[in-house]
Amino acid sequence: MAEAVAVTVAKAVTDHLGRATLGQSVVIERSYADWDLALEEETVSRVDVVLVTTEQTTELATRGGSTYIVPIDIAIRKRFDVAGDRIPIEQIDALMLLVQTVHDLFTPERPNDFNFASWEETKILVAPITKHLRELRQFTGIVRLTYRI
Repeated sequence: MAEAVAVTVAKAVTDHLGRATLGQSVVIERSYADWDLALEEETVSRVDVVLVTTEQTTELATRGGSTYIVPIDIAIRKRFDVAGDRIPIEQIDALMLLVQTVHDLFTPERPNDFNFASWEETKILVAPITKHLRELRQFTGIVRLTYRI
């Protein structure tokens, strides 16, 4: 069965993350951000690979084909269940390193198993979302990848 170009890219990104050494235990899942933003319980870090459905674009290519610009967000989340008013800074530092590791994993490369896409950009959109730290007791960082197919 054929699948959308963006789905193929998201699957390849998820597979590439699954094979990477990220330095800590994580649960990796591809989704459409159809989950509640706040994590319910303290667990290992979650890494969600999500298609950015509002920013996909196409351009006309030569010979009647199309070029797709596909942005993918990688959300790194972890809930904290700690006593006191503040989350230990060392725990946040470790997650900042995870965000950097994910960023570096895709800069300026594409996963080896898909040669049909060219890398456009990798950037850290936010790390951490401070409102989540304060209100949800949760670290949230987002890395955006953009590929041209």
